Amino acid sequence: MSLKIRIGCQTYTWEMLGEKWKGRVDDILDAIASAGYEGVEISNNMIGNYYQETERFKEALEKRNLTLAAFAYGTPYGFSESKYWQEELEGTRKALEFVKHFPESVLCLAGAANPNNKENRKGKLSNACKFYNEVGRLGKAMGIMVTFHPHSHHGSLIEKAKDYEQLMNETLPGVVSWNPDTGHIHRGGEDLLGLLGKYKLRIKHIHLKDTTKEGKWMLLGKGICDFTRMFEFLNEIDYTAWIILEEESDVARDNIGGAIQENLRYVKSLIN
Repeated sequence: MSLKIRIGCQTYTWEMLGEKWKGRVDDILDAIASAGYEGVEISNNMIGNYYQETERFKEALEKRNLTLAAFAYGTPYGFSESKYWQEELEGTRKALEFVKHFPESVLCLAGAANPNNKENRKGKLSNACKFYNEVGRLGKAMGIMVTFHPHSHHGSLIEKAKDYEQLMNETLPGVVSWNPDTGHIHRGGEDLLGLLGKYKLRIKHIHLKDTTKEGKWMLLGKGICDFTRMFEFLNEIDYTAWIILEEESDVARDNIGGAIQENLRYVKSLIN
């Protein structure tokens, strides 16, 4: 199998370390480039001073032969509370202004969440869908693709098939795209290939993660995700966008460089 895709690395691997991570953005870019990746997806939590210095960030990427595949934007409120929308919209406008300097990049909005209150899940998810649509319209006007990234962390509003169905029904095709995450789909208890197939027309950006049946993060190929079949599916639908490898396992906490290298080696063994 030979897919015409590009492979990037997500910086959450460093972000998950919290205060234990004492390095710089340049250290992260060095590690990703050294591992052999073509691109990087970085978040508003990790971009640091480069957020105000786009030309310097371009130079930092070019120096390492990297491309900004995507910029991930999230907030503590999860887009589900309308009282925070003004603040969140201001944040996404800033993110879009940043992304417009990188023509190959997309804006990935974090998964809808309501960490403090599980009541009225359906209504909260509807709020998030309205937010996604508004940002999608802003992005489309600027020529920027906007995607949403469902997850399975605490407070997630998008885990089960019914949540995905509501999400797809209430967001606008052609305005808001889907960034599926293999690990989060499994952790939500759903069928990976079934879900990907049902909403294949919305897929424009993909995250790969692996997990055990119990939901523990693993290196790619060490858990239950059937990546061989997934890549066959992507080949069938002529997927040519970015594949982003995102690593949250205990192995990465101890050896980030080794973990991201092993993930890339594994994925290349499946697609080449």
